[in-house]
Order: sequence, then C-alpha cells, then structure tokens
Amino acid sequence: EWDRLVAGEVFPKRGGPVLGINGGPHKDGCLVTQVFPDSPAEKAGLKPGDVITRFNDKTFKGIQGLAALIRKKKPDDEVRLKIRRGKQEIDARVKLGARS
Repeated sequence: EWDRLVAGEVFPKRGGPVLGINGGPHKDGCLVTQVFPDSPAEKAGLKPGDVITRFNDKTFKGIQGLAALIRKKKPDDEVRLKIRRGKQEIDARVKLGARS
C-alpha cells in the first residue's frame, strides 16, 4: 500500500513522525515525487521534483535512508532540510507531523 510508504515510513507506529512525501532514489539523496496536502512538507514549500540532499546536515540514500532519519525524531521536532530545486539550493526548516 503506497500511501503507507510515505516518506519511507514503512508501516510506522501510530503517532510516529511524518514529513508527508513520497520519494525515489537520487544520487544526492531523495527525489520528491509527491507532496501530500496539508503535510509538513507542503507547509515548508517542498515540491515534486525537489531533491532533499541533507536532513539535519546528514547525508542519506533514497527514501529509505530519509525515512530512517525521520524515524529517529518525534512529531513536532523541527528539522533542517537542504533541498535542490534546479540549480537553486534551499535551506528549509520543517516541523514534523504525527502519523494518524
């Protein structure tokens, strides 16, 4: 069930932290393929096609790597993302949501 794989949160426990994206592999991190409405990612301005290259200054590979970092956090934690959009580098602060 793809909806349950959002941000790689593979069958997370209820109330777990969520960013609110679907993503795919990218050599520099995670390619954002979908941003869910009213999600922390949408509120932070993420768009499909963005590449998340850092999570709190850590590198990772693909959606699974990103998900592993997200799972170490709690809902309402603020995290820093480095995002590449075309040639532009964006620093975003995102307050993680809670899985319902």
